[in-house]
Amino acid sequence: MIRPLRAALAAALLPLLFPSLSHAQAVPQAAPDVIVRLTPQQAASFGSAFTALAHLAHVAVVAEDEPLHPTLMPQAIIRLRLKPDGEPLATLLPRLAAAYDYDVQPSGPQPSGPQPSGKAFLLKKRYTDAADLPSITVKECALGLEEANHYAEGFNPHFPNDEVGGPAMKDLIYSLTPEQLEAMGDDKRGVPVASLSSVQQQEVQQLVLHFYVQRAVKDLPTLLRAVNEVAAGDPKFGRHFFPQMNARLFGFDAPFGYEGFLPLSRPDLVTVNVGYSLGIPLHPAGGLPPPDPTDPPLVPANAPPPAPPVSASLADILTRLNTHAADDPKGDGLRVTVEPYLAPKRATVFGEEALAPRQEVAALAEVYGLRVFKDDPVEGHDRLRLTRQTAQVPLTLLALHDSILQALPDPLVRAYRKHDRSTPPSPASNYLSSHSSRFVTAVRQIRTAAEPKLHGSGDKAGDKAGDKDERVVLSALPERAGRAMAMLMTLEAMDALYHWVAADPPVVLTRFDELRLGGGLSGKDGQQQMDLALELPIKKGSATLDTIAAVGGLHYDPVNHTL
Repeated sequence: MIRPLRAALAAALLPLLFPSLSHAQAVPQAAPDVIVRLTPQQAASFGSAFTALAHLAHVAVVAEDEPLHPTLMPQAIIRLRLKPDGEPLATLLPRLAAAYDYDVQPSGPQPSGPQPSGKAFLLKKRYTDAADLPSITVKECALGLEEANHYAEGFNPHFPNDEVGGPAMKDLIYSLTPEQLEAMGDDKRGVPVASLSSVQQQEVQQLVLHFYVQRAVKDLPTLLRAVNEVAAGDPKFGRHFFPQMNARLFGFDAPFGYEGFLPLSRPDLVTVNVGYSLGIPLHPAGGLPPPDPTDPPLVPANAPPPAPPVSASLADILTRLNTHAADDPKGDGLRVTVEPYLAPKRATVFGEEALAPRQEVAALAEVYGLRVFKDDPVEGHDRLRLTRQTAQVPLTLLALHDSILQALPDPLVRAYRKHDRSTPPSPASNYLSSHSSRFVTAVRQIRTAAEPKLHGSGDKAGDKAGDKDERVVLSALPERAGRAMAMLMTLEAMDALYHWVAADPPVVLTRFDELRLGGGLSGKDGQQQMDLALELPIKKGSATLDTIAAVGGLHYDPVNHTL
């Protein structure tokens, strides 16, 4: 039995090892910005390779969603080969996974030794390609943001909007001596917070909360309202004519706050802030805007047909699992359900027969950062439910970092970290930032799904806006359009929570004992101004300070020592 399985695995790997042997493995030559997906041949290769490996090693492999396309990294492909005596699973599986942009981790508790225990391995996406949108839903994002906002609000000092820093800042400034004010202006010294009184240190802590919590969550209530209403409703997508631009833009009818149509086209020309503000630059009379970069490119007539999905929704996987559990004498009446808003999330399972039903449920939960909740048994039989992770209420700022990470969808956090605003744009994204690249990708996925359903809607420039524009509801579009909408609605929140979704907590929290006050007094136009900065040595023990938060240009009265 071993020899045929090895042959099947070797045959499945051949297109990966030697792309020249199969035209299917080459990335299709398509129009610019087309999202390249697995061809049928690539999908078959992906499925057969992992199926053969699972059978050969008597393990199960549970993958998050399905690949966008093979990475085709030459060095990785060359190393990915079967040795005559059989390459160990511990090295072969990660290499095979890397060819499809996955990382491997064992399911369940990890042992102290190098070999993982248990019979399941998880494939978690690396999200190397910004076009690979995570499998998330709008409702899932709404619940995650609501929980994150709730935790952060517990640390929000709620300083008045018209007073940066509020009373704490004034009390701190008024309590400083002239020598300390002078030391603040020295960009190599500053005033060590550790040298301040306990009351002054508490005031500095309040400023940290202002800069890192209050500013991060100030717009989340507005965003949450928008996301919740989109999750509860069914947005209608279509085109709308804007006479001032002499252009028709793609977007959706806003069900919240802003009454009207929110364009999702031209991210370089159209600014949408949670649907409440809309800026569209005017063009000269008769002027035409440049082509819309989010327009779905025409698919060539001879383009290869898209591959059928190799993944399945959690709802379909659990239906199959429940059927197997009912047929299995050892299934002991187990029934598993999934929260409706999580049901569309997709996974790919290989070697399912190597797992007991409970093990498979645990692996599916773990690959998406979910939890298995035990409902009340029925007639003595267990009832399990896949649901969101909930974090413990944070008691410290360091704990807040962990709680926010647990509240937000795990795939969303991993994808955002890979292409956050600190990452240089990739060549594929051209002039767009990584953030904009994901925006354009998400819009294109929605447009590609919606455009074929829109027929001859008012294209004449003389039509009144909206008179003949047809619409298609989000629920009528494929699952990928839903995840694209979820990405669009949460990108702004992820940027606001940047410090709290990064792998490491804000540096000021872990190095508070090294924090210094900087800024000091300066003169401008005959007036004294006060700048206040929170600074840290660039490196521990370094004499050079780096500003991590600041407020400047405050009018200062040196006679009365008041702001």
